[in-house]
Amino acid sequence: MPGINLGYRLPFETPTVDDGSDAATDDLSPDVSDSDARTAALATLGLPAEASSEEIRAAYRERVKEVHPDHGGDEEAFKQVREAYTTAKANT
Repeated sequence: MPGINLGYRLPFETPTVDDGSDAATDDLSPDVSDSDARTAALATLGLPAEASSEEIRAAYRERVKEVHPDHGGDEEAFKQVREAYTTAKANT
């Protein structure tokens, strides 16, 4: 394979990559808890806090039809609905 030991053959030093797993970066996390983010996401989708995965999916599909830019909706609202769906699904 041509890429094997490529790092040893480069004429310059390769930088080390920080994956962000350092304990000092934990203080930089936002003050928003997962439940607050989920509640806000569900509110964007027009759902109560105890909504199921199926309800989240159905509400997303309906809401996205209303705000899709190809159907005369606002692109920013479309992005907000997509982000809300992603957040709600991740915290289900």
